Amino acid sequence: MHALSKAIDRWAGGLLVLLLSPFSRIGRRGGGADPSSILVVRLWTLGETLLTAPLLGEIRKRYPRATVTVLCREANGPVVGLFPGVDRVLFFEPGNLLSLFRSFRRYDLSFDTEPWFRVSALLSFWLAKRRVGFSHGVRRFLYTDATPFDDRQYEAQTFLDLLIPLGASVRFSGFPRMAIPKDDERNIAELLRGPKAAEREPRIGVCPGAEDALYRMWPTERFAETADRLVEKHGAWIILIGSGSEAALCSRVASLVRRKDRIANLAGCTTLPGLFSLVAGLDLLITNDTGPMHVAAVVGTPTVSLFGPNLPVRFAPRTPGSVALFHGDEENPIINVHEGKIPARARREYFEPIGRITVEEVLEAAEQALRRKPGA
Repeated sequence: MHALSKAIDRWAGGLLVLLLSPFSRIGRRGGGADPSSILVVRLWTLGETLLTAPLLGEIRKRYPRATVTVLCREANGPVVGLFPGVDRVLFFEPGNLLSLFRSFRRYDLSFDTEPWFRVSALLSFWLAKRRVGFSHGVRRFLYTDATPFDDRQYEAQTFLDLLIPLGASVRFSGFPRMAIPKDDERNIAELLRGPKAAEREPRIGVCPGAEDALYRMWPTERFAETADRLVEKHGAWIILIGSGSEAALCSRVASLVRRKDRIANLAGCTTLPGLFSLVAGLDLLITNDTGPMHVAAVVGTPTVSLFGPNLPVRFAPRTPGSVALFHGDEENPIINVHEGKIPARARREYFEPIGRITVEEVLEAAEQALRRKPGA
């Protein structure tokens, strides 16, 4: 969501919320009967979309007969399509606005997983009779039920907390298994034929990008030095991972690595489902705070995650053996999404936390993760 969209959402969206809030209780369905149709609103980002998977799993378990629909954008739709228990994916795109407008109160129950944007609360208000969301900001006036947003715990747990108003207290215990198409699994196996690791040679993924969030990107030179030293010590295969838009960045890392015979640049070479298969085949992923980090959390691959402004307590994978590195201010984070504290442009201070992470720290964390990897 770019700066202009954020401004429109904040001011125009906030005004609409206040205008509609007196009507928020109209049409609420009684709490006695189980819902037959459920809507989950998750509009943005690959990572946080993945972190809603445990919530969707619990919704399916709690309401096995309900039809579960996820409202998202086309960009994160392919991820939602991998979730078990989702019956329908609905897109919030210009071409679908008329259809959404005609769907007034079509759903018995909605869960708004967005922590700040007003548009998600407005969509929930329009589309569902009973609406669960977070209890901060003016958005809360459009919900029939609300729960606090806790930004000092894992985000997957925060999404699970949306079940509390319905009488369920669920603790995060892992991710549901994703339904990866067999064709994608076979394609990844073919891509990895080149970097065949011997029994004691780890296959280590490196993700040097973070889309357009430059302040969440560790310097490419340090990624390259880390890769060389892991090759020297462990005979590791280095697999560079990223989207198609990050292929040039990954090529830059590959050009700086001395042992070019031990590196494969697969950025942009996989589908989104294929990325899950690729990351699942790694012994370790060294990554910025970005989408593939969450993919690793879902498939159980240990990570060394490098954090800039975001708080690891909210986003770092809980996979056994994973290590998160962070040198920011935990008490006063630069980014605080649930208060709308989201940088519109990169300033110098946004780069400082990740710039403090050293190669030695990453190597030490990688050793720790490899030692603790199941079966190691």
